[in-house]
Amino acid sequence: NNHGLKEKNILALLLPIGIDSDDLDPAWLADMNTFGEKRGLVAHTSATSYMTIQTPDPANELNTVTQIKNKLLRIDELINNLIE
Repeated sequence: NNHGLKEKNILALLLPIGIDSDDLDPAWLADMNTFGEKRGLVAHTSATSYMTIQTPDPANELNTVTQIKNKLLRIDELINNLIE
């Protein structure tokens, strides 16, 4: 089950420390699931047997990572608010 950080992992980390699930963007959680699936496919497939169906578009991948990063910064703010 090590296929990247997905919604259930995120919730397991954040809910116990006091972050409410309503504070988390459902679209971002879905993006994390997709990103985790893609990461798992690459990470757990032999380099000699892994073949991409479609070559990744660097601009699209950068956009995805930027969106994920921005939402992580929001979570960082939520955590900081808990400790203030």
